[in-house]
Amino acid sequence: VYKLRAKDDKGNANEMWDECIEQLGRDLIDDNTDKRALRKEAETELQRQKEIEHQKAKRLEKLFEYKLETFEIPEIKNSKNRAMKSKLRRAKSVPEVNLYAMILVKEAFEEEWTSELKDMGMECPDELKGKSK
Repeated sequence: VYKLRAKDDKGNANEMWDECIEQLGRDLIDDNTDKRALRKEAETELQRQKEIEHQKAKRLEKLFEYKLETFEIPEIKNSKNRAMKSKLRRAKSVPEVNLYAMILVKEAFEEEWTSELKDMGMECPDELKGKSK
């Protein structure tokens, strides 16, 4: 974009300015300036929207990778609680993934602990039975 000024640095009239005004007219110049400003504003908004979409896609990619890592935890991988695993798959944030993962891990430890107590001929206290289910 070339900016044409009415006066040069010394304050003298600019002949090119006068010729442009005479040939094109102020209305046409003003209309084109307004159109360009609107076009630039639209381009800036489009660029901003693209950046937002890019950030959103990156966030979803990281969340997906985090879920894959979470499903590699043996207590979660081997869990038979299909409903909770389904919720974990559909989680929309890392804290939500952590919540469901913690519930599944807790269930696995409770099952393991209950099994060990039974092997020793003991019973799990009622206050600890089925707390996470």
